[in-house]
Amino acid sequence: DFELDVAASEESGARTDRPETSAKPITPALFWTGVVVGGVGLATAITGVSLGTSSERRIQDGEQSGISRAEREDLVQRGERGNVTTIVGGVLSFVGLGLTTGVVGVDYSRCGPIISKRRRTECETLMRTSTRANAK
Repeated sequence: DFELDVAASEESGARTDRPETSAKPITPALFWTGVVVGGVGLATAITGVSLGTSSERRIQDGEQSGISRAEREDLVQRGERGNVTTIVGGVLSFVGLGLTTGVVGVDYSRCGPIISKRRRTECETLMRTSTRANAK
């Protein structure tokens, strides 16, 4: 017969925690990577928007004052590159924001190093309380 003696293991207070490791947490590096990627994406998107807007404005001004077909085609291509740059920047911003938000969420739930001092104090209080309860 195979039986689990749950009551005996609860009474003994035996816990099967993960062993402590001396490795540094990776969450700060991931957090700052997300912030940097998001910032680069935002700057790229702003650059793309300004490139597309300035090209459109120059096309409109050129149509009034007379612009050659080659110049107009060059400005249209520049505007298209601006659109692509804006899309790439938006995707990078989204990825950076997602990474940063995910890391903060996981860190908050696991009481990691990125969380606020107030939350860290709450975690320490919870850990002391649970340690006392397990010792009894």
